[in-house]
Amino acid sequence: MPHHFRIRPRYVIFIALAMAVLMFLTAYVEIQQSKQETLQALAEEATTLIETISQSAATTILSNIEIENLLANHLLSLGRTLGELEKVQSLRRERILRFAQQNDVARISLYDRRGQFVAGNSLQPDESHQLDESLLDEVQPILNGTAEQKVIGLLSDLTGTNSRYAVAVARSNKSGLILLELDSRYLLDFRKRVGIGKLVQDIGDNREIIYVILQDYQGILTASRNISTINRIEADPFLQEAIAGDTLLTRVFEFEGVEVLEAVQPFYVESGFSGIFRVGLSMERIRAFNERTIQRFAILSLAVIVVGVIVFGFISSTQSYALLNEEYRKIQTYTGTILDNMGEAVVAADRNGRITVFNKSAEKLFGQTADSVLGKQCAAVIDEPVSCVDRTLQTGMPIEFEEAEFRTSRGRQIIVGVSTSIVRNSEGAIDTVVAVIKDLTEQRKVEEQLRRQEKLTAMGELASSVAHEIRNPLNSISMTVQRFAKDFQPKEYTEEYNALVKMMNEEVNRVSTIIQQFLQFARPPKLNPTEVNVGDFIRDVVAVIESEARAKRIPIVSELQFSGTIQMDRSQMKQVLLNLLQNALHATGQNGTIRIATRLDNGRLHLVVADTGIGIPPEHIPRIFDLYFTTKPDGTGMGLSVAHQIVTEHGGRIEVESEVGKGTTFTIQIPAL
Repeated sequence: MPHHFRIRPRYVIFIALAMAVLMFLTAYVEIQQSKQETLQALAEEATTLIETISQSAATTILSNIEIENLLANHLLSLGRTLGELEKVQSLRRERILRFAQQNDVARISLYDRRGQFVAGNSLQPDESHQLDESLLDEVQPILNGTAEQKVIGLLSDLTGTNSRYAVAVARSNKSGLILLELDSRYLLDFRKRVGIGKLVQDIGDNREIIYVILQDYQGILTASRNISTINRIEADPFLQEAIAGDTLLTRVFEFEGVEVLEAVQPFYVESGFSGIFRVGLSMERIRAFNERTIQRFAILSLAVIVVGVIVFGFISSTQSYALLNEEYRKIQTYTGTILDNMGEAVVAADRNGRITVFNKSAEKLFGQTADSVLGKQCAAVIDEPVSCVDRTLQTGMPIEFEEAEFRTSRGRQIIVGVSTSIVRNSEGAIDTVVAVIKDLTEQRKVEEQLRRQEKLTAMGELASSVAHEIRNPLNSISMTVQRFAKDFQPKEYTEEYNALVKMMNEEVNRVSTIIQQFLQFARPPKLNPTEVNVGDFIRDVVAVIESEARAKRIPIVSELQFSGTIQMDRSQMKQVLLNLLQNALHATGQNGTIRIATRLDNGRLHLVVADTGIGIPPEHIPRIFDLYFTTKPDGTGMGLSVAHQIVTEHGGRIEVESEVGKGTTFTIQIPAL
């Protein structure tokens, strides 16, 4: 009779309970691991978000400062122009009113040296035109004659409902001051539209972001909506640790009774501590995810007793992984709206090389819209520097930094710095390649200017040393030759002797001239800056060379967008322009054209000399400013070197663009002080 094995009920209960406990323990471990992984993903996203906010905030602040500086410089320039007009004619109300309307100035007021109103563009003087006590203190240095100008900033108008942006400049002969006021509504609107407060509030409107706060030791500087109080820096060791270590830290923080994931980073503008950024991300989805997971595991734990622990574990693990991956991908989308605020161009492509991200900085750099390039191959958009993305896809190796040069769709030749990074999928394969591209054109121009100046300085010092060494023996040779010519006369071969003495004397003089050029280059005359009217200056320069140009049937076209007054050494700068115009005449054939132009750009005077001549070969351009480099049979190679030296002494720079067969353009930039 076979023996049947019977499992007692208590064993069944024990096994079932053991399986249930095992399942619950497994569920607990899985939930904790999922929570940690999700928290880690959320922390990484918070880190990226706060770093991007800090960069965007710094850029926004610097932009506001630059806009205000440009506004102040514009008003100061108008004030100085009025001062110059007052020297030649009386500034009556009609002239002031016409000037204010032409230049969109809200109010122009003239005051005597006692601060009493004299004239303006309003109908009649009244007490509203008198300088109040605080404003009088601001402009007192101008009234005293110890200052030429003063940026006052925002002032309330007569009604107190609006404000104006004001500057003051000294009148002619220091007889008082001119107060210029500009309606500041567009400046304030600009601050509201792109200010740091707007940036913080726009980012804080995301429902997944609990708060974005910028605070200092005094309290909150700006914050997202509905945030009025927060713990102080002095009372929070975590915040003090972030400031002391100058680093980005994250933590789980209780805010108004709710746990949030907080990222903290010190904020600096122009190397100065400006506060600390705090970003709190909602953990609601993590809590909801955990609750759903617990419920699901409880139900599956009961089912696993029936269908088996192995099947249950496999299904629950698979589902947990899928949900966790989905949550992580949702968190990744938070940075999508931040890309447009970055100063660098960002281009991302998928594993097939198709563009998936093209931010606004990239649109500006490449001259193409995101809608027109998304989904296209990188190579179809532009060869460089986007080809770095294709190279990264092919090699599987990111590019830390690489420079590239290319011509934009507008025809501008620029230099960029490119770095790429790789985002891999769960299997380790390349999912996305991201390229960050920064425009380095201006930086490289400044570096090239410094290298060129150092080279010319070294060459000048060498020339000076050689000249001093040669000068004394050359003088001795010259005196000996002169004595031979004067005191000695051979009995035979007299003509040959005299010819040799003459030739030696001419060669000594030629070497002496070269030595003098050496010394002149090594010890250039000091600048003697004076007030120079740019329009009159250009006309004088053109008049010197116009007859020679007319003889060659080459017209000289003047395009003077700026003809005001600046400080410069008239004589030396005239030497520079005459040298460039002479070079242009030699390079331009009949029926060609020479153009000389002026313009004022960002506080610097641009002097342009362009021709339609033979152009300069590309291999010669890096050397044209070198001492004694010339392609002319009778050239000395000193002209452009001296021109470069004079422009540099003025605190400026000289640039050249040329294309063989089409012409050459020299651009001089000097401060318009």
